[in-house]
Amino acid sequence: METFRQILDNFTTTSCFGLSLIESEGMVLRVLELSGDENRRVMETLIRTYRKSLNLTPLSLQKGPHSMNI
Repeated sequence: METFRQILDNFTTTSCFGLSLIESEGMVLRVLELSGDENRRVMETLIRTYRKSLNLTPLSLQKGPHSMNI
């Protein structure tokens, strides 16, 4: 959890965000900014880092021109 917080703290963005552990296994990322693209960048960064920490391959979620490629 601390590693993910450090990565997000060093990430340059105009989005406001917070990262919390939940009682069951997992965490919650909250992101707030008027720009959906900026919010997506924060989410992509965290998901990419999380998947890499588990030795999982990157995801390619292609649904349209604004899809997330993580």
